[in-house]
Amino acid sequence: MNHRVIILADRSGAELTPLDRETCPALIEVGGRTVIEYTLEDLAECGLRRATVISNRVEKLREQLGDGSRWGLDLSFVLTRPEQTPADSIRRAAGKGPLLLIRGDIVRGRCIARFLEAAKDKTWRTVAAVSDRFDAGMSLVQGEWTHGCTWPSFELGIHVVELGDIGLHRLETMADLHSACMAAARGDLPGVSPAGRETEKGLVTGRLSQTDGVRIEDGRLYVGHAAKVAPGVKIRGTVVIGSGALVDEEAYLEETVVMPGSYVGRHVELRNAIIAGSHLIRVDTGATMEVADDFLLSPLRQEKRKMRWDSWWDRLIGVCLLILSLPLWPLAFLTSLFASSGSPLVSRSLRSNRLQEGGRAQFAAWEWNTPVPLLRYLPWLLPVISGHLRIVGIRPAPAHGADPDRTDAPAGIVGPALLDVGAEATEEEIMLGETVFLERNNFSQRLRYLVRSIVSLFSMKAWNPAR
Repeated sequence: MNHRVIILADRSGAELTPLDRETCPALIEVGGRTVIEYTLEDLAECGLRRATVISNRVEKLREQLGDGSRWGLDLSFVLTRPEQTPADSIRRAAGKGPLLLIRGDIVRGRCIARFLEAAKDKTWRTVAAVSDRFDAGMSLVQGEWTHGCTWPSFELGIHVVELGDIGLHRLETMADLHSACMAAARGDLPGVSPAGRETEKGLVTGRLSQTDGVRIEDGRLYVGHAAKVAPGVKIRGTVVIGSGALVDEEAYLEETVVMPGSYVGRHVELRNAIIAGSHLIRVDTGATMEVADDFLLSPLRQEKRKMRWDSWWDRLIGVCLLILSLPLWPLAFLTSLFASSGSPLVSRSLRSNRLQEGGRAQFAAWEWNTPVPLLRYLPWLLPVISGHLRIVGIRPAPAHGADPDRTDAPAGIVGPALLDVGAEATEEEIMLGETVFLERNNFSQRLRYLVRSIVSLFSMKAWNPAR
């Protein structure tokens, strides 16, 4: 498809306060995904590859989404004032061809491909999507915008395509946000599965979550990445626990959403509520109450850990391995010249284990341009010596990618991705292996991986270009 795509993530209303005080509505988590991810995944599935995100919170969006490569997209970002008119947004989109203008701060099931298919043969200048007569926040603009400052709506006589039930949640009230979280957890959004895996009936968990001893009574529980539900917690109805949240022992939750980074204390009983830090939000009235007792409800203040992954042990081992590998460097240079006479060395920008203001630092990882795996990664010993990498860890993440699951994970040059899975392993299998590694991360395990990696140097797969 050759449609230009503009994603509007510039909502400035107070409908979701206090949830949007620290972030923008497009980045609020709904059932394990941020709101804008529902749009990004839909775009990727229907074959659209480039999009411009327009927002007054560009830095937060760029930090979370990166360059879009996680979804196979090429994202660019444009800073704007809050909620500019559609006409202003269109003027910012250079180039020719039909323009898909879509709001990225509402939740929908998969529907973009169906909308474009229904609208492609229309000769109207603007075609808007509606769902059960509600504005779905999507317009295909095939000519000049003539509708002033108002978003397309069937009430203005704009040509529309009725999509029926697409799981539309416009997030204009707390009740709608609550409903969206419930629908995502139950798998009720068309074409969208809950973000995680079903470990047992009625329980879906994200990576690194802990749910041992939870009791689900006639209901369904979704637990996000790195969240913990303590033993003895009782669940009734549909309950959503956001990423990094903690529900303490013997709490009772019914039809409740616990937002990321929130703490629910022991023996606390919650029904039909949204918990955001110390705020208790009633779904029926939208009223918000701030609880002063940190033993009942509170935000989890997660201080950044001092980086211990660039330990002097790793640096010392890195120096020893570098000295032992010096005879191989001329061979790596010659094979690189033979494989690519233009550039024997190539560089990749990766995320470091070192912390800096705003997150992890970045560094340039050089590699020999040779197909031989052992020779190719010899220069990675230098980042080990400088403290950017460990000897043993998970795969280093790209510097400009968005991978929140790796925020507290040590990256190394050898680990489960190299030693535990075969060349034909899927990304899901590799990530599962890394998850198991992180859960058991201790000195004896790292030592075993180090020994295995040294032994593997004398195997065929370390020298086989097909590996």
